[in-house]
Amino acid sequence: MKCVSPQYQEYISGSLSEGFQFYWIDLDVMSSPLVVNVVLEVEDVINPQCEFIAIDSGCQPGFSKLLPLYSFVNRDATCLNLDTLCLSRISFLQEKLKYILNKNCDSKSHGPCISTNFPKGYDICYGIPIDPDSSNKFLKNFTTNFWDTVKSDILKQKEIPIMHFVPKGPMEGDNSGIQWLKSFSVLEKYIVRSLNHVQFCCYGLLKIVIHFEIEECLETQDTLCSYHLKTVLFHVLEDIHVNFWIPSNIIWCFRICLIRLLLYVQKGVCPNYFIPDCNLFLKEGFMEKKYKIEGRLLRVLQYRPDDLLRFLQPLSFRNLVCLIPNASRKLKKLMTISFALLCVKGHHTTYNECMLSIFNIINAFEKEEKYLMKTVLIYLFSIVMRRAGVILYEKFILTGFREYLFSSEAALSLARYSNASGALYLATLYYCERKFKHAIHVISGVLTKLPDSILFCISYNNALLKDIANSSFTDLLRNYNSHSVYLDRNSCFRPQLLENEVNGCIIGEYVMYDKSYAYFLKFLCYLEFKNKRKCTKTLSKLYKSYTDIRFIVYDSQTKRNSRTLGIIAKSRMKLLN
Repeated sequence: MKCVSPQYQEYISGSLSEGFQFYWIDLDVMSSPLVVNVVLEVEDVINPQCEFIAIDSGCQPGFSKLLPLYSFVNRDATCLNLDTLCLSRISFLQEKLKYILNKNCDSKSHGPCISTNFPKGYDICYGIPIDPDSSNKFLKNFTTNFWDTVKSDILKQKEIPIMHFVPKGPMEGDNSGIQWLKSFSVLEKYIVRSLNHVQFCCYGLLKIVIHFEIEECLETQDTLCSYHLKTVLFHVLEDIHVNFWIPSNIIWCFRICLIRLLLYVQKGVCPNYFIPDCNLFLKEGFMEKKYKIEGRLLRVLQYRPDDLLRFLQPLSFRNLVCLIPNASRKLKKLMTISFALLCVKGHHTTYNECMLSIFNIINAFEKEEKYLMKTVLIYLFSIVMRRAGVILYEKFILTGFREYLFSSEAALSLARYSNASGALYLATLYYCERKFKHAIHVISGVLTKLPDSILFCISYNNALLKDIANSSFTDLLRNYNSHSVYLDRNSCFRPQLLENEVNGCIIGEYVMYDKSYAYFLKFLCYLEFKNKRKCTKTLSKLYKSYTDIRFIVYDSQTKRNSRTLGIIAKSRMKLLN
């Protein structure tokens, strides 16, 4: 979630930090100084890092002035104009922009962020942290129905900076540039990661629909954003009981959120979740486009539940249509559902949530009549089982009870049927338990099923088209769906040699190309047998995996992580020699 430098603590924010991997998202980073804090009240001052105090007087809701603490404490109200001492966000941002420009990077100021063209889609926002004592006092007084556990965990740790001030001012009433926006982005990330699977998927579906219906429409561009959707979701979660958020209700959960968003648009008021008096629709150009936004949202609500898959099609058809314009209906359905499952990859549920989801999926499967939806439910069943298997293995490590180990193996054995790369988690368990022959056997099976290219990136020869015509959707999802391997930073489920890499990853998960990880794991097994010939052969295939077409289309971080596997394997090979 964060990485620490000598001067700044950096937080990955936005959709990427929440677990989404849509092709249109940017990399958003908030950089926060380690030795400067803001307090909300004078009595909160307890450490020398508190340099500023936030003054709400004369500011719009959600905004404050940042005054040097020494001036506020020692002020003489009769002769001192406090506004002249307030920290100017404009000069602050200009200073940071100058620092970036000194690095010869093409950049510009964009709201509270500094946006760069290289690397593409990189936005950095400098925020000043609110002292944990002040933010915890705010947290204690904030009541919630759905993230009490998150609240308790933060208060127990005491020193977590969850609130910041960022250099963004209100639309009106701040000509001198001294009003700063109160940001809850770090706290929001904790809350999003606490959502159950259905809540998270509903959030992802909202992002997809709004992107294609609002953001890509010229008439409604730059109006609604992900933050509005997150705010709507939080408000709905306060009102709708947690037992309603189950797989069979996901379409209705989505519609409730969409209707709430429509009501906010019609009123022209979207209350900030943490500061209800702050209206998030007070942005330039919103009111002029309000009726057009209403019309597009109403159009979405008129579709039947099954038609919501229409919004996922651009994700698959973006490259598919131009390559195979005469593709069969079966292939188009496959690509639509395949990419839907890829884009919303889920989150880390608890064991009880996994079991509840499994029961709900089984119940939904018995009632479902459509073959495609049954295929999706089978796939989701396997994915949830994979998560349950990882949790059970962690329980085995903590307690030593072999019953947990056997249950974990059973769960991961079921999970291997989700897709070819899903079996790599079972192979990982075998490797961790030193069952190297078992691991090699599973990996060899995986490698026969992993394709060399993503379905829409290859030329469609007769053999593949024959597969599509004759196979079931379940087989197609299993064999042709492209997946990465994720190792969680907070989990013990991983090879020991990747300990440093996984612990040092930025976004909480170490993501690798499945074929590279398969050869790496196989190499480690042969290394245990001190089989130099097979180690050499496997290492060569590991290097070759970096040239696959399927590898080339992955994001840069996944490629970098995958190449690191080769570096680690090469260093171990030298020891074998």
